[in-house]
Amino acid sequence: MNTSFTKNIGVLKDAIKNVSNVGNDTGAGKCGGGTKVCYFDHETQSTNLFKFDSVILHGPDSFTEPDDTVSEMIIDNQFYTIGRPDGGKFQTHKTSSGIERLTDPHVRALLTQHGLSQVGMGGLDVFVNQSLPTSFWYSNGKPNSDLIIKSMDAARYPCEIKDKEIANIRKIAYGKSDKKTIFGTPQPEIMGAFWSIFFDTSLNPIKELSQYHSAWVMDIGGSTTDFTLVKISKPKAGKKKGKPIVDTNHSFSIPFGMMYIQDIYNKAIDAELRKSDNPLFFRAELTHEQYESAWITSQIQIGKTILDLKEIREKIISNEMDKLLEQVNRQSISATHYIATGGGAIAAHDQLSQSKWFNGELEFVDDSEFACAKGNYIRGLQQLILLAYRITGKEFSVTDLHDVMYG
Repeated sequence: MNTSFTKNIGVLKDAIKNVSNVGNDTGAGKCGGGTKVCYFDHETQSTNLFKFDSVILHGPDSFTEPDDTVSEMIIDNQFYTIGRPDGGKFQTHKTSSGIERLTDPHVRALLTQHGLSQVGMGGLDVFVNQSLPTSFWYSNGKPNSDLIIKSMDAARYPCEIKDKEIANIRKIAYGKSDKKTIFGTPQPEIMGAFWSIFFDTSLNPIKELSQYHSAWVMDIGGSTTDFTLVKISKPKAGKKKGKPIVDTNHSFSIPFGMMYIQDIYNKAIDAELRKSDNPLFFRAELTHEQYESAWITSQIQIGKTILDLKEIREKIISNEMDKLLEQVNRQSISATHYIATGGGAIAAHDQLSQSKWFNGELEFVDDSEFACAKGNYIRGLQQLILLAYRITGKEFSVTDLHDVMYG
C-alpha cells in the first residue's frame, strides 16, 4: 500500500473516527414545527429521523416523576426545561422564534444538545450540520458571514444536562492556518431541502440533476415562506457535473407562514363557537392544546359534542395560499422543477395541488417535514467526503467514509 496514502488515512482517522454525522433543523418555539434530527446509527447501519417540540421553559422541571424525554439544562447558571410540550406546571415559556433562535445560546445550544441527547449522542463526538432561514442566511445577495459564525458558536456554547452527558460538537477544519476550510458551516435552509429532494441519505441520486436544470423551491414554514431558484452551473474542467448555485435575483422571502394561517383559523373557531346555540360551545374558552388539536383534526370536541371544522379549515388555507401565490410573478420564474417543502406544504397539500399557478407541475418532497434535517445530514456527508479527498487525494463513497468513521 502507498506509504503516503496510509499516512494520510491516519490523518483522516484522527479527524473523523467515531465522529457521528448529524443533520439538525431547529424549529421555532411552541407554535413552530419543532426541532428535527437526522442521524446515522452505525450499529443498525440505518439513517433515522427524530422530532421534538421546541418548547423552552424557564426553571427546573416542575414535575417530580422521571421522564427520559425531558432535559433539565443549565447554561450560564440559569436553569431551563426542554421536552414538556404541555408547558409544565407554572413554568413560563422562553421565546425562541425569529433571529433569537439562531444566535442566542440559551436557545440554539439548548435545543441542539437536547436533540442530540434524545438520539443517544450524549458523550459522543458529533459533526453537527445546521441551517439558517434563507432570508437570514443572505444579506444583500451574499452570505451573512457574521450571522453564520454566531449561529455556529451559539450551537457549541457550553451547557449541561442534569444526569446526562452532553455531546461533544466537533469543529472540523483543514488546511494551513491562514487558509483553513471550516467544515459544517450552516447552509441556507432551502439548500437543505434541495439536497433532500435530489439525493437520498446515501448520496444516491433521486432525480436527474445536470447542467441547465433548475429547481424553484417553495419552503412554507411557520413564520416565513422562502422562494429560491437553484440552478446547476456548467461543469468545471475535468468534472462531469456542475454545482447547484442559488440565483439570488429570483430568490426571496415573504413574512407569511402557517402560524399566520393558523391564527386566522383559531379566530374562525372562536366565531363559530359564539354562534352556537349549545351553551357549552358558546361559553367555551379553548386552551392552546385544543386549538392545536382542532388544527390537526379539523374538529373540536366539548363534552360529547363534536363541531366539524373541515370546510372552514380548507377554505381558509385555500384563500391564504392564493394570496401567497399572488405575491409571486409566475412569468418571471422558469425552472425544470417546481417543488414544495416545509411543514406548511404538508398542511396545504390539497390546496397547492389544485392551484392553477403551477399548471400541475408542482412536486412535493417526501418526508417534507424532515426535508431540511435530511438535507443538512446529506450536506454533512458531502463535506466529510470532501475532507477525505483533501487529505488523501482519493474519491470516497459513503461506505468508504463509514469504514473510516466506525470501522
